[in-house]
Amino acid sequence: MSAAPVVGANLGNTKQRIYAVDSSGVLTVVDDAMPSGAEWQVDLELGEVRASPTLDCNRLNASSATGILYVASTTGKVASYVVDSARLANTPWPRYQKDAANSGNTNAARTR
Repeated sequence: MSAAPVVGANLGNTKQRIYAVDSSGVLTVVDDAMPSGAEWQVDLELGEVRASPTLDCNRLNASSATGILYVASTTGKVASYVVDSARLANTPWPRYQKDAANSGNTNAARTR
């Protein structure tokens, strides 16, 4: 993997998924309950990817159990996928730059 993964959680916060993208643009999703293998994979066909993916809530339906995962490439293409994580996981560092506010501050309280 060339970029930091993002860890998402469902609304019940009982299941977490790890979303990672390699440098060729292949998205791998791992269920934290079965980390030995990928839950699913897809080639996003974006070209080279260096940036970490990011997770957003489903803004069309705030009570939805789904979220939107965004991945950008060096060619200027962006892919968005509806995923089974409604928000960032309740972990100390669920994504690149720590939290939704991109604080990157180890002493700051995590924001969702």
